Amino acid sequence: MVRAWVVLGMLLCAGGAQAAVGGRYVSPLGDITLKQKGKKITGVMADAHGPCGFKKGQEVLKGTLMDDSVTGELTICSEGSGCGTQKVFVVLLVARKGELLSGAVHSKKAQCKLPLGGKGIALARAPSGGKGKTE
Repeated sequence: MVRAWVVLGMLLCAGGAQAAVGGRYVSPLGDITLKQKGKKITGVMADAHGPCGFKKGQEVLKGTLMDDSVTGELTICSEGSGCGTQKVFVVLLVARKGELLSGAVHSKKAQCKLPLGGKGIALARAPSGGKGKTE
């Protein structure tokens, strides 16, 4: 019985470790620079390009890091009647020690087409010392 509690304690301690997610990431919206201050995450456009035409430095992500995920609000452009730029709910799983964030976006406007090729989104850490390749 004591051994089971020791194993459980080790798992709980290991599970509390959080990956650092600050840095430049490649995304379907263009390159985004994520800044981490404690559990708070903000993302700003690293360049002025991408399908939404956001300006360099424009904030596009506000969220909170909780264990192995980021939840928050993503600003995104969309197509369709009454759509335009909107804030959508995003949940991102932090994988590969912060090298990849992947998850889903949820818009309240079901008729709007998002520039993501579906409801999923992935942000991959850009190569060191260079810009990421966005498509």
